[in-house]
Amino acid sequence: MPLKLYNKNVNWFNLYIYFYLFVTPWHFSKSQLSVLTTILLIWSIVKYKDIYLEKLKKVGSFLPMVFLLIFIVYSYVSTLWSEPISQGLEHVNTFYKYYFLIIPAILISMNKEESVIGIKVLVLSFGCYALYSILIYLGFFNSSEYGFQPENPTGHLRYLIATQYMLIAFFLGSFFVYFSHIKKEKILFLIIAILSFFALFINNSRTSQLAFFIILLILTVLILRKYIFNFKAIVLFLIISFSSIYFLYKNDKFDRFVIAYNETKKVLENNTYSGSV
Repeated sequence: MPLKLYNKNVNWFNLYIYFYLFVTPWHFSKSQLSVLTTILLIWSIVKYKDIYLEKLKKVGSFLPMVFLLIFIVYSYVSTLWSEPISQGLEHVNTFYKYYFLIIPAILISMNKEESVIGIKVLVLSFGCYALYSILIYLGFFNSSEYGFQPENPTGHLRYLIATQYMLIAFFLGSFFVYFSHIKKEKILFLIIAILSFFALFINNSRTSQLAFFIILLILTVLILRKYIFNFKAIVLFLIISFSSIYFLYKNDKFDRFVIAYNETKKVLENNTYSGSV
């Protein structure tokens, strides 16, 4: 039977969205995001041209989306306090410039089940980047030209960005492990969570690492309130906490927290804004 290259029952637009979600975190080139986002936006407008505005209004009434948009607007307003403003605006644009195009195009195109698949694809992409970072840490892909070395295993992305991927992948991966009813899927996301955990603590971002401990503490309080005598929950919390501290110690990351404390102290006592805080 000849292979059919086109199947009218396949939702090619959704497949493109999944492809978009997987490759976007990697930033293979400077033009990647602008080109792929333009295709996404135009395709969504053409596909839903008759109901685009109606769907967009529904997205606008979605409370979490309203909070996200408020946060993005606040981020742009905060550049008014930067010096120079152009530098602050450039920094904010690095993170949020395409959100106003990406979010509507994706949300009007997918239902709940398709959106969950999209999140899983995104977590899978984050997990692959975590594996990539670990391989650099182990001595693979080393390159003096690009700065790939075990002491700096962040890869071609800045550690501020890469470690956010790992942080999200750990907690969302753990979430899917807990709630998934498919054994193979549980195993896949367990592997992603473990890889992301290791990758987070061999990299340098104390901000993401501190966020990890704060989120872990909040989740632990919420869980233990319900399962206060759950031995497994307590043991799991202790294992994760001690493993995190061990990796920070083993990879000489504690000094960065000490430096952050001293720099914060200077800011509060002497009003001296210097360093990396």
